Amino acid sequence: ANVERVLTQLTEHGLTPDVWGGDTLVSQISAKTGQRVREIYKHIQYVYGQTNTRIPTGMLNDVLGEATMRVQPPSDKGRRLKIYYGTEAHVNPPTFVLFVNDKELAHFSYLRYLENELRNRFDLEGTPINILAREKGEKVED
Repeated sequence: ANVERVLTQLTEHGLTPDVWGGDTLVSQISAKTGQRVREIYKHIQYVYGQTNTRIPTGMLNDVLGEATMRVQPPSDKGRRLKIYYGTEAHVNPPTFVLFVNDKELAHFSYLRYLENELRNRFDLEGTPINILAREKGEKVED
């Protein structure tokens, strides 16, 4: 198969291949010859392990603090986003809740930056990451 065509088709479905800087691991295998088919099981086990990783709140907040020092949170009309703290609410996939002063200031591009920081620092390659911004005192709706 044409590898570039397959990678492009992945992006059409909202998946960005790791070779293009995304979080979707891609392995070139051959069902016809069986070439590298066994390697796929290693990838499955690796991604499963990453998807079920529990990150301690203290470590998470250290990384968030370093990330906000490197790239200042966004502001709008003189108000800057403040991240009070973050916690991992779920695993599989990892879901992080950030408690902030105003969730409207949590622009998707900044959340994507934080996602990339978490992915790099905690080796979460190949697994989706959810980041939710919540204001202090905000009730969770199920």
